[in-house]
Amino acid sequence: MSTMQRKEWKFGRCPCCKNEEYLTVHHEWPQRHFKGEGPQVLICETCHVEIEKDIPEKIMSLEFYELILVKFGV
Repeated sequence: MSTMQRKEWKFGRCPCCKNEEYLTVHHEWPQRHFKGEGPQVLICETCHVEIEKDIPEKIMSLEFYELILVKFGV
């Protein structure tokens, strides 16, 4: 069973790895700092976990979060 709640899953192609599978909503700006506001992208759970590893606990500039997605090809 996935660590993501199934109700959040969408079907499509992940822009990071191009796999066709269930996608999750990644909030470009961390929810813990921005309360769910800001841009979102649909990515697979595997890429989502990898992207989250690069996001520090402390708040960073919005440009920092954009660069993380660029690193993953989003």
